[in-house]
Amino acid sequence: DVRAILNAGARTDDERAANRHAMRWMQYWDFPFIAAYVALFLVVSRQGTLLDSAALRLIAHLAMLSGLAAGLADVLEDIAILQAVSANGMGALTIGPIGWAKWGLVFLTVFLESPIFLAWTRLPSTGRILALLTGVAFIAVSLPGIHSVLLHADSYLERTAGWLFAAFSLLAIFTIWWFVHSLGHGTGDRKSVV
Repeated sequence: DVRAILNAGARTDDERAANRHAMRWMQYWDFPFIAAYVALFLVVSRQGTLLDSAALRLIAHLAMLSGLAAGLADVLEDIAILQAVSANGMGALTIGPIGWAKWGLVFLTVFLESPIFLAWTRLPSTGRILALLTGVAFIAVSLPGIHSVLLHADSYLERTAGWLFAAFSLLAIFTIWWFVHSLGHGTGDRKSVV
């Protein structure tokens, strides 16, 4: 409920105005974050399209679509929140269903991308271990995340959304390793590390 958040801890109109200002800025800062996570989803999915398995290539294409849809839902959610903030909690769009759709699509994308990491076999041992850990983390986070969305359980969703940080941290470590490894080995055969 946006109105409850806008009024949280505020006893005066100035405090409520400060809450609206802070919430507005949080939403504006969310737009670059959305672009970043959608780009990350697309990069991982793109790598999946280079794998040898037709099934994994199909899964990678589905992950691209769900990642783009998650970003779109997130943008719509931010627009709805901005409208509600401007109207003191009364927006034209209903925020809750958009938010649940966004989280469902984020967790679906993470789930769909997990086999890409598990199938990423043409890597040196360090990269292979990092890819496996990332794939397992993506499964471990996405399944409870999808479950929390299906249950519409707010506290469960908050907890599983927090776990995304750990999974994305592993992804960041893997990505940095992959980038550094690619620099050291030139471009060569692109499929050799896929």
